[in-house]
Amino acid sequence: MLEILAQKVHNFAMVSLKKALPGDLEGVLRLCRRVTYSLEQAGNDVYSYGYPADEHFANDIGEGRAYLIKDKGRIVAYLSYDRDLVGSFFPAAGDAESKVYDLLEECGYKGEGYIVLHRFMVDPSYQRKGYGRMLLNDFMSRLKGNLLLLCVYYKSLPALRFYKALHFKNHGIWPFDYGKDYPGKEYLVSKYL
Repeated sequence: MLEILAQKVHNFAMVSLKKALPGDLEGVLRLCRRVTYSLEQAGNDVYSYGYPADEHFANDIGEGRAYLIKDKGRIVAYLSYDRDLVGSFFPAAGDAESKVYDLLEECGYKGEGYIVLHRFMVDPSYQRKGYGRMLLNDFMSRLKGNLLLLCVYYKSLPALRFYKALHFKNHGIWPFDYGKDYPGKEYLVSKYL
């Protein structure tokens, strides 16, 4: 066990965690294509509805809301965040304000800050090696005192297991409203930091 831990620490010696910059956009888009292909091969169509688009990543990075991990210069993990619950979960809802209230109530919200996790992805060849956990743990350590919210596509069972292992609460399938062009069902997942 100690040998495996030493190997993981050695492998992370070449890794850099940083805020994404505009010059990283092309590498992030390549990462997204690798992740999308891997998901589609596994029968997961979460990224098959025109989301995420290149401009989503450009906006994340341009607004300083994205972090990534590079290993030997290659972007191997990425995440972005937002504070807009309506735009994140209910952009097509006519009664978005009441839906946000219901969502926050379900999560036990008591008035502290909240963050929405978006576009968290790890290169398929780097999955199950600690990179995603390292990125998410570092990100969460910067947000103490906030409620972290995210949605997980219903076909993404490995992702649900990952969040459960990190002590996130699964609130079940939630009625998010992205419009008629996105028929997906998603779980609401949250954690107080």
